[in-house]
Amino acid sequence: MKRTLVALAAAFALVVTTASVAAGNTAPRKGPSCCAEAGEAGAKCEPVSESAVTLTGTVLCEHCDLHVAKSCNPVFKADGREGYLPFCPGTKDVDGVKAAADHGKVKLEVKGKLCKTKDGKELLMVETYAKKA
Repeated sequence: MKRTLVALAAAFALVVTTASVAAGNTAPRKGPSCCAEAGEAGAKCEPVSESAVTLTGTVLCEHCDLHVAKSCNPVFKADGREGYLPFCPGTKDVDGVKAAADHGKVKLEVKGKLCKTKDGKELLMVETYAKKA
C-alpha cells in the first residue's frame, strides 16, 4: 500500500513539473525593467524602399510604456507623426538610443533611413542620434 502511494505521488509530481515547464513558467526577471533584455538578435531587414529622414521624438517600449505588446520592444515615437516606428535590425546601437532617451523622458533628434518592408511596415534605421535641447 505504501509503495503504491509513493508511486502515485511521484507520478503526480512528475506530471505537475512537466505541465509547469510546458506552460512556460519561469523565474521572475531581475533588474530595473524588463526593457533591459535584448531584442531580436541576428534579424535582418530587407526593405523594398529607403528614404533619408531626420526625426525628433523619443524612445518608448511597446510593453512597458504603450501597453500594446506582451514583450518588450523599443520603438521611436516621432513628433507630429501618428503611431510609432520599430527599430530596424540594422540599427547598430539601439541600447545607446534607449539610454539617451531615458525611458521617454528625453527628446532625441535621430538621423537615418525610413525603411519600408514588403508588407508595408515602416522601420527606422538610426545612423546618428543626439539629445534635443
